[in-house]
Amino acid sequence: MHKRKGHLLRKTGLCLALAFALIVAGGMFVSKAEAAAISDAQTGNWSATATWTGGVVPVAGDDVTIDTGTVTLTADAACDDITVASGGTLDGSSHTITVSGNWDSSNGTFTYGTSTVKMTGSTKTMTATSNSDDFYNLTIDTGASVTDNSGLNIQAGGLLTVSGTFDIVSGKLFFLAIYTSNMIVNEGGTLSIAGGFVKYVDNDSSHFTNDGTINGSGFFRFRARGFHTSVPFTATDFGDLDMSFGTAQPAGANATFILGPAGATFTTTGDFDIYDTIGDSAPITISNTTNNIAVNAANLTVGNGLWDEGTLVAGSATYTITGNVSVVAPSEEGYSGIIDADTSTWNVSGDMTINDTFTADSSTITVSGNWTNSDTFTAGTSRVDFTGTGTQSITSGGDSFYNLDISNTSNTVSLSDALVLLTNGTLTIDSSATLALDGQNLVLNTVGNFV
Repeated sequence: MHKRKGHLLRKTGLCLALAFALIVAGGMFVSKAEAAAISDAQTGNWSATATWTGGVVPVAGDDVTIDTGTVTLTADAACDDITVASGGTLDGSSHTITVSGNWDSSNGTFTYGTSTVKMTGSTKTMTATSNSDDFYNLTIDTGASVTDNSGLNIQAGGLLTVSGTFDIVSGKLFFLAIYTSNMIVNEGGTLSIAGGFVKYVDNDSSHFTNDGTINGSGFFRFRARGFHTSVPFTATDFGDLDMSFGTAQPAGANATFILGPAGATFTTTGDFDIYDTIGDSAPITISNTTNNIAVNAANLTVGNGLWDEGTLVAGSATYTITGNVSVVAPSEEGYSGIIDADTSTWNVSGDMTINDTFTADSSTITVSGNWTNSDTFTAGTSRVDFTGTGTQSITSGGDSFYNLDISNTSNTVSLSDALVLLTNGTLTIDSSATLALDGQNLVLNTVGNFV
């Protein structure tokens, strides 16, 4: 009898275990209460039952609406969707709210304090008041994908951390608004900005770190702290600028921006504009002599407009420009556009236009379009190579070349004015290439070489 009873118990236990497994597999096992839709009843703390209709404090997975008073975090909290509606205020204080759903504060008020908003959901949205919402810390968690429909400001001392995917839509701005605000894009994270990015910087700024991907079709602008003063400063290392942007624009007064860090690449699918884009009538300098990072852009413009002064100190880096390079003289007397080429290498698919100052030093410049100089080109010991496939023209503006190569074997390279080679310089014409003088003078100094 005892053996049979033990056998029955074993069979009963097996059946119970099987039934439990079937219940769990069928979704019948419930570990917690169903997610609820909860709204505030009065002003109070998030953790207080009296704050909420029905006396139920929201937890992770609940949808929350705040439309009656001010709800204050006194400890970390969590929810699914959160809506701060008209008449409602969420005070983050110094705590973290984890949101697995959508964030909507478009009709209410979010008081950020030193709080952290952590977004953890997939294909979720953030909608804020008018053009932007203010946050202190904002985290896009690993695995999260969030679209911001309103733009945002990360406030002084705050941090944006992107470990998932964060998209900011066209027409909206993302501000690292004060000099001490910062941003980290972690490995595997993607920040995509279709509107615009503005980072304010100064000598003491903490600059962003990008170990992931930053891209977008909008503009990318660093704005100097001293933009209405004449106090010079240097903002070191933008951070890792492996990114694609519509237009990259430094802005501000008497500011020197140092590209970096070493090993990074600066890439914009649009234009790289080196001049004061906000009209503060003071010079901007981009220095690439410290880290010598590669620069890739559609068009590169140095100097512009009335008094938009700009300088590029190129270092030994490689500049790959798929469009045109323009050195522009601002129309106001005393302001200038300057490229100091150092030992850099230039690959220019379009035209090279010099309306102010280009100091070539010992650089190498390859041009597939036209060369037009109407101001100052100082050749140094540089080499300029014309490598296009279409017809090309050279307007020297009366300034000499040192080493000049004609490598265009598909079409004619023609002179628009006299061409002069400096002493010890070399003119090299590929065996299948043509240099057409078109009635202009070709002057080789006595020690110059013709190949």
